[in-house]
Amino acid sequence: MTVITLERGSALTKQDGLMTDRGYEYIEELTRQVNANAIAAGSGSPEGVLNVAAPKLYFDSATGDYYKKTTASGDTGWVLL
Repeated sequence: MTVITLERGSALTKQDGLMTDRGYEYIEELTRQVNANAIAAGSGSPEGVLNVAAPKLYFDSATGDYYKKTTASGDTGWVLL
């Protein structure tokens, strides 16, 4: 799995509302990972619920938050990004 890194303060759009090159790269990689099932999704926190091996990302559709799995196995070790 490719790690998507987006530095705090990185602009995904320009002042005119158009996407930056970094924004396009970020969205393209995110789309690739979703299509490859590298990102799980559901409603609510995965902590104590979703049993998978790291590395894994999770998208909480209820809040728009992303979580990263930090432990090798089990349903704990999810960290809010």
